[in-house]
Amino acid sequence: TPRRAAPEAAPAPTEPEPRPLAGAAREVVERAVPAPAPEREEEDSPAEPESPTQPRRPSPVLLGSDAFGR
Repeated sequence: TPRRAAPEAAPAPTEPEPRPLAGAAREVVERAVPAPAPEREEEDSPAEPESPTQPRRPSPVLLGSDAFGR
């Protein structure tokens, strides 16, 4: 019966773990995928003064892009 106890106990503790991990992974995937959420990236671009603000602020972005090596 030890073999049966192992598989039964394994899925129980792993159920709560994959749930939060899946949620975080989904958020990361949504942010990484620009196709399904292109509007979100545009809305976040003004908040992030790095490369997404290139068309809006060319002078500060040029300095940042040069530092990044773009």
